[in-house]
This record gives sequence, C-alpha cells and structure tokens, in this order.
Amino acid sequence: MMNMIKADFYRIFKGVNIYLAIGIIIILASVSVGLREVGHIGNASIDYQGDTVVEIGETNRMPHTVRTEEQKKNFVVEVLSANVNLYYPIIVIVFVVLMADFSNHTIKNTLSAAVSKNKYYLSKLALILLLSTALIFFNSIFLYLLNFIVNGKAYTGAAARVFAATVKQLPLLLGTASLMTMLGFFTKKAAAFNAVVIPFQFLFQLVLNALCVITESELLVKFLNRYELQAALSLLATSKDRGYIMTCTYIGLAEIIMSAVIGCRIFKKSEIK
Repeated sequence: MMNMIKADFYRIFKGVNIYLAIGIIIILASVSVGLREVGHIGNASIDYQGDTVVEIGETNRMPHTVRTEEQKKNFVVEVLSANVNLYYPIIVIVFVVLMADFSNHTIKNTLSAAVSKNKYYLSKLALILLLSTALIFFNSIFLYLLNFIVNGKAYTGAAARVFAATVKQLPLLLGTASLMTMLGFFTKKAAAFNAVVIPFQFLFQLVLNALCVITESELLVKFLNRYELQAALSLLATSKDRGYIMTCTYIGLAEIIMSAVIGCRIFKKSEIK
C-alpha cells in the first residue's frame, strides 16, 4: 500500500493539476488579506425573528473600518471561519488522486497486478486525507504569514489561535474529503463526479434553506445553524464549547469511517471497464 501511495505522490506532484488547488488557496487568502474582508461561498445561516424564518447572511462579520483592536487581532481566525472555501481545492485533490485513474483507465492495470479493491480504495483514501490535511494547514500558515506581512501586527494575533481553529475544523473537512472519495468510486467517471460534487454544497444549502422556510421547523433551523458544514466551520473557528467541538469531531470521524466502509463495498461489487 505504501508503494502505491508513493507512486501516486510522485505522479501528482509531477503534474500541474495539484498546483491549481494551491493556487486557489493563494488567491483566496490574498484577496481576503488585501481587502481585510472575509470571502465565503454560499449562505447557510437561517434563524427565526418572531414567527418568521429569515436568512441572516453575514451578521457575525464586520467591515475592517469598524473593528475593535481585539477584532483586528482575531482577523486571521475570522477568515478561517470561511474555510468552507476549501471545499473546492479538496475537489481538485480527489480528482487528481482518484478520478485521473478512471479517466486514463490505469485503474484496470493496477487492479490486475494482484492489488485488491479494498487495498486500492484505502490507499487512495489515505493519500487524499493526507494531501487534504497538508492543504488545510498550508492555507492557515500562508494566510497567517501573508497577513502579518501585509497588515502588520495590528491585524495579527497569536499563532496558537490559528492553529487551534485549524485543528478544530480538520475532522469535518476530512469527513467531506472522504465523502467525495466515496462519490468518486461510485460515479467512476470524471464528468459525473464533477457534475455531482461541484454544485453539491450550494444545492445542499438551497434544499435545507427551502425546507426550513416550508416547514418553519425551529429544530431544523437550529440544527442547520450548528451542524451544516459552512455554519459548523464558522462556529468552530472561535468556539470554546468542548461539547460542541467534540460532537463535530465525532461527526467528521463518523463520515470518514462510514463513507470508507460504504465506498469499499460499492467498489468491490462494481465492474471496472
């Protein structure tokens, strides 16, 4: 299995696609630091005002002109609260690690060389999780250093806060990467994979928002505002609630384990053409 991972690692960094994921992170971080504003994808926040379900938007983020000194120090963590943006670089990782094999039909040759489907699946998942972890920490480190260079000490707090925010978000982001891996093995085609995962986050939020409005369910609204990916990553960046942090950690680990088990079974029964 280690030989497969090493071979994939060499192949991926010899190509150019992995640098697209790195480039996306650099661009997003540079824009946020340059404008001193938080950019994010989608809008998952919904709440009640009286008896009406409403969208909140960006009530927890303030323009840099009205930030207090403490809020300025917390700017990098504030940007990390929008780490749902990493959803798209993670797609690139899954694509270059896994979907390229299906597109190039190299998977058939690999499996015919006495490599079991379970071993193949787990080696791909391990590399995807490893690269995703590296990418997530690269995002935090690059953002912190760039912000210090551009905006100075006034907008730069303790590095420990940034590290803590990253670690707290890690299980949910890796759970997302594992779910994408399962979908990759299910679709087995690059075009189908892209068609599903690229709009999924936005469409998932749209459906949940519609359900909240239609049902006017306060329970669903509270769940969405705490455990939907974008909302959870935003809360985890600054949360000190150990119970909430551990719940999100367990959810992320459950996503990794369950998607790996389901994905292995799907792949084992599928026919490779």
